[in-house]
Amino acid sequence: MTVDFWPIDARHEEVHRRLEEWAKWCEPGRRAAVCPMFRQMKQIRTFSASESRSINPKAAHDVEKAIQKLPSTQAMALRWWYVWRWSPGQAARRFGVTLEALCQAVEDGRDGLADVLA
Repeated sequence: MTVDFWPIDARHEEVHRRLEEWAKWCEPGRRAAVCPMFRQMKQIRTFSASESRSINPKAAHDVEKAIQKLPSTQAMALRWWYVWRWSPGQAARRFGVTLEALCQAVEDGRDGLADVLA
């Protein structure tokens, strides 16, 4: 069975936008360790200095506090999806869950976060 992590449900668009802003706040200028062979490859997600300045720190803190109120499985799934960005297989192995459970934790985390932030 194939699990597709990347589509965002319409009901999650607002919380997804807030999580994206929170992710920018979590990693300003942070670069992951890259194999020398791929060092010149264009990164998937880069944030410019102007984007980092446009982040609202209070809103990011509010999201961080809300994530801390979620069950640990949902919180770690959201941190993985938005900040850590390992491959889904690697994340599932690290967290000791199936791909389906990881995908469900992301969905449930977005739902729970929307409720906490409402």
